[in-house]
Amino acid sequence: MKRLIREILFWDSPAQGAFFGLTLLFSVPWFWLVWIFRNNDTILNLWISGFSADLLVKCFGAIPIFILLLILIYAAFLCARISPQAWRNPNHRAKRYLTAAGGLLSLSCAAFIFWVIIKTLYAETAYTLYEHACRDTDIADRIGLHGNGWGWFAFAGMMLWATSYFLIGKIISWSTAVRCCKLIGKSVLALWSLLATSYVFCVVMALNATAKYHVAVAELSRYFGRPLTATALAEVYQNGRKPDAAFWSTVEALKPNFPEFDYSAEQSAGFDRLHSSIVRYPDAILPETVYSEWKTRFLGNENLRKLAKMLEQPLPPAERPYRDDKLLSQMLLPELTLCRELVRLEYWQLKFALEDGDIQAVRQALQRVENICTYQQNDTLMISSLVWIALEHMRHELISKVVSSKMVETDWLIEQSRNLSDLEDTVHRIQRMSIYGEAVFAVNTMEYSPYKDQNEFGGSSVKLSTLRWILPHAWWNVARNAEGLVRAYMISDWSEFPDHKSDNLFISMQSGTLRTIGTRKFPAAIADLRILRGLIEAELIKRKDGSYPKQMNHLLLDPFSGEPLRYKKGACVVSVPVFKKTGPNADSVDMDEASLASEPEYKMIMEQRSIEAVQIWSIGPDRIDDGGIQNNPEYGSEEKAKDDLRLIIRLE
Repeated sequence: MKRLIREILFWDSPAQGAFFGLTLLFSVPWFWLVWIFRNNDTILNLWISGFSADLLVKCFGAIPIFILLLILIYAAFLCARISPQAWRNPNHRAKRYLTAAGGLLSLSCAAFIFWVIIKTLYAETAYTLYEHACRDTDIADRIGLHGNGWGWFAFAGMMLWATSYFLIGKIISWSTAVRCCKLIGKSVLALWSLLATSYVFCVVMALNATAKYHVAVAELSRYFGRPLTATALAEVYQNGRKPDAAFWSTVEALKPNFPEFDYSAEQSAGFDRLHSSIVRYPDAILPETVYSEWKTRFLGNENLRKLAKMLEQPLPPAERPYRDDKLLSQMLLPELTLCRELVRLEYWQLKFALEDGDIQAVRQALQRVENICTYQQNDTLMISSLVWIALEHMRHELISKVVSSKMVETDWLIEQSRNLSDLEDTVHRIQRMSIYGEAVFAVNTMEYSPYKDQNEFGGSSVKLSTLRWILPHAWWNVARNAEGLVRAYMISDWSEFPDHKSDNLFISMQSGTLRTIGTRKFPAAIADLRILRGLIEAELIKRKDGSYPKQMNHLLLDPFSGEPLRYKKGACVVSVPVFKKTGPNADSVDMDEASLASEPEYKMIMEQRSIEAVQIWSIGPDRIDDGGIQNNPEYGSEEKAKDDLRLIIRLE
């Protein structure tokens, strides 16, 4: 036993022990990285959450600490056998210089590992999550590396590593008067053989995982009945229609911003800051003089008339760069924001038309909004689906206002109810289409990101494909996670997407967002449709019996509870945006001159008011009945958020 311990600790051969410890020091990072890339939890901490204490505990566990202690023991034995007087000998000056060079190379190797393998990959991976926050860790911008230069840089780093290893081995040989060939014992050969075997094994695993990924892509293509390519995505989006870039550029040019609003000389600056908020809150209560001037300017805007004319016909697809050899994630979608703005403008058009009793203008505004929403139905992107849901909610609010106005005939109400019923099938179709679109985006990202050498802003970027043979364990991890992600898209509903507890890196990164969309957004769209159908039914009962029912026992089911939607006639609490004047003439304002100069002229305040109404609501995603109220408390407030979904018919 004693002899075995002496051999393990290299008691009788400290030079060989020191070289074996050096070999451990140079080979442990490889096995450390293999362990990191095998455990997705560690990668999440490393690439997304930063270098946390948990990461250090995981990475420097019992085995690495034990190896570190062995290295220190070997170093101690080596130092004990080196004569200090020998290093003071003038003839050993070259050895001292060589020692310093070896130390410098070791530091350079450490810098290479830290910056290139860890920090750079961290920056590239986290860039889409943190935008510019992590770009300071990317040395590409500092040394001008891009494209295949990363592969050569990594290769140069490995050569530096090897040079440092053999140089320090030579120093040990000179210091202990032991020939270099004697330092390379069975233990050192066994360690390097283990590393070589590990490398080959990781390469084989990476190639196998890549093959499985391609099989999964083929199976997913068959599942959707179309290829997972940008070209196929474009065909679904265009739906046989020809893209019209001129149409959308004209719409953008005609969209009014009302910068010329000149309410009065002393108030124009304040109102210029306010006009965008007015457009955003068409239900807001404005000061009478402001509202009157706003209505005059809005209805008198010539661009709005031209814009309305363009929106009376079905909207053509926007021109998008769907290319199979480009990253789809870099595609800009300005028409989505434009559609939101157009519906807000139509909201005002309809509000003024209702106010003036112009039923024809009401119908025209509703038709334009429907055209915009119909355009969004053909879009396969997830973000487009969410925009469509938001626009449909605004359209339903407009229809509920028309129902409240009593200006439309019964046949129109029946037709709207029938259309809303058909629209439920459209919600399911759009959800499945968004799953297909996200699957295409995922495959496109995984297949083209490794070959990019520029980010979306044109800056240099790591071309990860050049590093895969240097880090096959990372390649294997990405490929196996990519296969799992592709298979996760074989669903018909986003709520079926695996949850965040999945052991798949990519699934755990996306699960929270996608499952939230499946459990909140699309069910909310269904609830919205059923709520409006219930309101129309209540209005039809009122037209038949002369009054709204006190109870409705046959309402459609709430998708969040599985029970009938809630109904109430009577007092209804609503949140109303109110624009109030600030400044020296405002009520209850006590400010100094500096504060007044920085304050906007009008300030929007949300007020809770009670009105008489018929209301139908869903209990919302939190599955708590808040009486139809929806509000998001200010940050830091202890008030609980309420997420009920509701539409109303005003009785006053």
